Amino acid sequence: MYCRKELEWGTFIDRIRVLARKTVDLSSAVMEMMIQWVHISTGGRISDINTYYYVIDHPQLPHRLTFIYSKADVMCREAPSRAFHQHLSDKRNKEMDAIHFSESPHVQHFMVYPVRYIEGIERML
Repeated sequence: MYCRKELEWGTFIDRIRVLARKTVDLSSAVMEMMIQWVHISTGGRISDINTYYYVIDHPQLPHRLTFIYSKADVMCREAPSRAFHQHLSDKRNKEMDAIHFSESPHVQHFMVYPVRYIEGIERML
């Protein structure tokens, strides 16, 4: 996830960037766990707020699922999206499709890549 070379041989700015990214990732993970804990403690179901558990708890979802993600998406990052897709693909033993875009920002995939986006949606349907 983090390039060791950036930490060992990078400039001071590169090192600050890597450490800032690590801090943001850790803070995001802690915040997500706290939100889930509060939701469950107040009587909510984890599947109401966690996509993984929603998919697992709802076997009636369509046989074919399509995951759409982008390297340029800062809200739903590429590596976790890819890992989530792979894990569910292995666990559900159902047909899963992934559409990976390289340069479309969050929820802008259709605007940047309309043809590929529509082709992926048509495969899913």
